[in-house]
Amino acid sequence: MARRRSRRSPVRSFLIRVIAWLVASVVLFAAVVYVFQTAPALGFSLFVVLPVTVLLGMVWFRGRGRRAAARRAAEQARLRVETARHIGPLLTGSGPEFELAVADVLRVHGYDLDRVGGAGDRGVDLVGTDPEGWKVVVQCKRYGPDNKVGSPAVQSFMGTVFNQEAEQGIFVTTSTYTRQARELAASSRADIRLIDGRQFTQMAANAAARSRAQRTAPALGVHARGDYQA
Repeated sequence: MARRRSRRSPVRSFLIRVIAWLVASVVLFAAVVYVFQTAPALGFSLFVVLPVTVLLGMVWFRGRGRRAAARRAAEQARLRVETARHIGPLLTGSGPEFELAVADVLRVHGYDLDRVGGAGDRGVDLVGTDPEGWKVVVQCKRYGPDNKVGSPAVQSFMGTVFNQEAEQGIFVTTSTYTRQARELAASSRADIRLIDGRQFTQMAANAAARSRAQRTAPALGVHARGDYQA
């Protein structure tokens, strides 16, 4: 039986990298000193030019890495928006993936949201600002088509919106809402907006089309107290 390779611990890997950098730095410094002693003019040039060159190279590589990471993140967001056009993938995916998809779709519609969902999120999966810059909190429920969101869940979310001192609350589900839940949201003093599965997939389709057109169309708004009008 082949022997399994032992995984190198993160601490050991870090120490190896540090030692390698130290050795390389010592060798480089010794080489510069030697050149400086044997050829002062050349040594002075290396002593000044080489560190500057290394620093500029590090800055360039770090910037290149950030740009590559930003491109990967943008591509992942684009794929999530494309996938969100259909309920099936949203139901088979994970909860965090659904939350990220909601954030990506709403972001195309002018929202600026960050995911905070997880243990102890107190009913807030996304938080950020709406197109006008007001604070908004979002709750995402990935339910099957027969599992409607009732008024108790909406009432609890309304309390969360007040506790978070947000100007707007958006509740997104892959299923739909009971009549009582919609009436409760419509009667709230807070700006509570309910988005069901059909509306969300339509929003995703609109967002995907807009992304493909490089966002040349005017931003779509959110209308009607209590419901999003796709």
